[in-house]
Amino acid sequence: MEPKDPDAPIDPYSEYDLYDVINGDLPAGKSTEYEGLHLISSGPSVTVQPDGHAGSVDTIDPEDYDDVLELVDELNGLVLEWRELSINGTDEDLIEWAGPWVTSDESKADDDHWLVVPEDIPEAGV
Repeated sequence: MEPKDPDAPIDPYSEYDLYDVINGDLPAGKSTEYEGLHLISSGPSVTVQPDGHAGSVDTIDPEDYDDVLELVDELNGLVLEWRELSINGTDEDLIEWAGPWVTSDESKADDDHWLVVPEDIPEAGV
């Protein structure tokens, strides 16, 4: 996939952006990304999931935002919390906040810090 705008600071490879999030135009099952946070639509709300983790750290209701800068402010707060936990927290602190790390490495299956998932997950209906 070619980027929409290679100079765009927010996920240039996504078909959607933060304006789609606040306008309620991010279709269910689709996502965009901001600074490593995946914003995944589940219909009327959007789940925020840190890259590489199985958990979510927030749920966004698009109706709560008057403009995209309000959403960016909230997301920046989550990014700062993630970085603080990554740098100064323990693995347990980070996993409690964001869920276990996701891997396809079967050797990590017995470690509570990891959630093992298949490398290739088939799409529904295929």
